[in-house]
Amino acid sequence: TAKVVIVQFAKEKGPIDELKHLLYQTTGRGEALVFQNGQAIKTTWEKPDRLARTLFKDDKGKEMKFVRGQMWIEVLPAGQEVTY
Repeated sequence: TAKVVIVQFAKEKGPIDELKHLLYQTTGRGEALVFQNGQAIKTTWEKPDRLARTLFKDDKGKEMKFVRGQMWIEVLPAGQEVTY
């Protein structure tokens, strides 16, 4: 089980081949949802380039602090609705 679950919304492209693979743009900026300690927090994410670390920021622009433990990051198409 994960202590933190993040839903990262990213631009989707595809299918790109006969096997129907999809690509997600995980550089740049976007919206995210962070679930931890029984709360759902609307956040943003940013990653300037492919080798950089993805940063998740709160509504004040400060980097999110996560509870210690396993983390699960799920990428969904931008604009996808999440029910919780």
